[in-house]
Amino acid sequence: MGARVLIVDDEPLVASALARALRQLGCVVESHSSPKAALERLEAAAPQVVLSDLHMPQMRGTAFLCEVKKRVPEASRGLVSALMDDVSEAEWGLVRPCAVIGKPWTEAELLAAVHGAGHFER
Repeated sequence: MGARVLIVDDEPLVASALARALRQLGCVVESHSSPKAALERLEAAAPQVVLSDLHMPQMRGTAFLCEVKKRVPEASRGLVSALMDDVSEAEWGLVRPCAVIGKPWTEAELLAAVHGAGHFER
């Protein structure tokens, strides 16, 4: 069995596409379009990797991943976004993402994010 991955992206179609791509790579995936819903499921999901969209109306992805870091510090964290120019050095330092994945992503980027986090079995 592959890595347990939790995804949050406020665009349900994007979350679904990302989940589908990761499942094809052998990951066990849970996805949410709400950061609040994802946080409510965080402990039960026991993710090894958490991927979050950066720009969401309810909560910025960096704030979401900071909360993930507090609750599940052993989980690797990654940001997914088409635009990363507005992430400050302070945010990068707080989140310390294991991966930064662009939109649109490639299978190689997803594989590197999960494999780089040390949670890939194929």
